[in-house]
Amino acid sequence: MGSYRYWDMPLEYFDISVRAYNCLKRAGYKTVGEITNLTPSLLKQVRNLNSACFEDIVNQLQELGLSLRDGEFPVSVDMDDSYDPAIERDNNIRVDVEEAFWSFSGKLYVPFLQIRITNESEYNVHISKITVAFYNTTDLELWDIAVDDALSVDSLNPGSHTTRSFSASIGHEGKISEDSLPVITAKLFIDGKFYGNINIARTYTENSDAKILIYSRGSNYSLILYDEQRFRLVLKHNYWTLENGMYVPSLDIDVINQTLRTEEDVLIKAAFYDLNDKKLWCESSCSLTGSEAPLLPGYKKTAFIRGDKGFTTKIEESALPDLFADIFHYYSHSSYGQVRIRPSYECSIVNEIIKDDLSITSESSYVRKSDQPYYLLIVGSCWIKSQDLYVPNLKIELTNQRDKFIDFVSVKVTFINNSNGETWCEEGGWLSFDVPLRTGFTRTLTVRGTKGYNDKIDENSLPFLTAEVFLYNKSYGTTDIRRTYENHTIHEEL
Repeated sequence: MGSYRYWDMPLEYFDISVRAYNCLKRAGYKTVGEITNLTPSLLKQVRNLNSACFEDIVNQLQELGLSLRDGEFPVSVDMDDSYDPAIERDNNIRVDVEEAFWSFSGKLYVPFLQIRITNESEYNVHISKITVAFYNTTDLELWDIAVDDALSVDSLNPGSHTTRSFSASIGHEGKISEDSLPVITAKLFIDGKFYGNINIARTYTENSDAKILIYSRGSNYSLILYDEQRFRLVLKHNYWTLENGMYVPSLDIDVINQTLRTEEDVLIKAAFYDLNDKKLWCESSCSLTGSEAPLLPGYKKTAFIRGDKGFTTKIEESALPDLFADIFHYYSHSSYGQVRIRPSYECSIVNEIIKDDLSITSESSYVRKSDQPYYLLIVGSCWIKSQDLYVPNLKIELTNQRDKFIDFVSVKVTFINNSNGETWCEEGGWLSFDVPLRTGFTRTLTVRGTKGYNDKIDENSLPFLTAEVFLYNKSYGTTDIRRTYENHTIHEEL
């Protein structure tokens, strides 16, 4: 694949045409290294990338001594020091490691770290936040994160120091043998700046000999790339669980970083669908990392995704709805795959790669209800209180009849006063969805007017309004706004 030297180079510094850059950027690629992980056939599948752009990218890779990937997955890449975060040490601060071992926290034996921070400058030094990211280098997993953002001092005077302690919240219930303890490395960040790696000793014995922290990059290892995806998603559990007083669909997913760079923005999203009524049940997401606890190449972190819609009582498992979830990464507009939610409250281990489930996609086949790209159904119209005004409110079920996922829609509603034919108000615009909507499935849109009454007038005095609904400036029909403050469910075609 060529030299590692340029793999972390941002696309902004890659000397290619504007069109080629825009195509790659819109497809979610950030670095040159991610491009070298593509085969020629995969690169050609990038949307709007023509043959001239393809040749331009290939030629510029050759200029850097790089090339597209040739062959099938999986492929092994030996990782080296060049992939650790760039050091940004502040020479005014000295860090000494006082303790780094396994300690009993009251319930668990956990990695423990104690450091002493000394101000070696001639000025006061302000520190607002210290972050320690514990990495399990045995299983290549982001183990836990400990943050101290409530320091007891606002600043360190010249020559003064402060001692801070950090414990992981994940550990072992029993005192296992020291040889069985995982190899844990802690990455230290002070106010967002990386200071180096600290190895947690595989012992339960304290070590009081303070040692100055010298910047180190960590050990070498091999990263296995299994496919062309940025992340490899492995389903651990899929079941129903009690969360915030409600039984909701739940997913636990191991997210493995398959890029050749640290990932600071990893957000996994799930769209839960009801297979029976073809509706979006709910949507949820889980943020895994940040700039002070990135996901290293080849490392994994578990995403715990919980739905926000469910049941307040523990109903019979046979009565649980037939749900599945489309799984997305924040930058991806295509699904990583589908996961069926088991109708069970038992948390059983699954350990399956998330991929397209043909049994789900076949069951979600859709019969078009019209020749339009979208089908609209009015499910509610009334007057409600919004921002101190009583205004007209319209609830619309939108069914995606296109042959692809959609993640936004342009909708406009014109409210017309039937008594004089004048426009009461116009509302709407571009609506973005947190998760794309699958073909043949439905989600609810709510459009509220901004013109209304300060007081709750008698329902018989409410004006007779008609709402005309537009999608992408095309009229889909009209409906009357019910003169009531009661939000009754209706089913009315436009």
